[in-house]
Amino acid sequence: MNDDEVENLEVEGLNSKLESESKSNDEDEDEDEDEQEVDVNDDLAWELAFYTQALEGTGQAFVKFESMRLPFLSPSDYYAQMVKTDTHMERVKCRLLVKRKIEEAEEMRKACEV
Repeated sequence: MNDDEVENLEVEGLNSKLESESKSNDEDEDEDEDEQEVDVNDDLAWELAFYTQALEGTGQAFVKFESMRLPFLSPSDYYAQMVKTDTHMERVKCRLLVKRKIEEAEEMRKACEV
């Protein structure tokens, strides 16, 4: 599968997800479409309002990027720059391995005592 096919699959997947979400949102929107008042004490409703707003914004951006033919998905072979250096990650790995060996030695000691 080449990069274009992978990107087309990703775009189709996003399209279908956005369409299904927008259909379910359209059915649920019997109230004011512009602004819905959300009880600030109801965490679930508040979180749903944020989610819905983010989903609508994503849908609008998705349509705009597609209409302008601008790339907006990361290439399949893209690797982000790491925040931590390789030497730092090597030290972390060594610490984890030492910790694991200590835990295994303690388990062996406990098993021998029983």
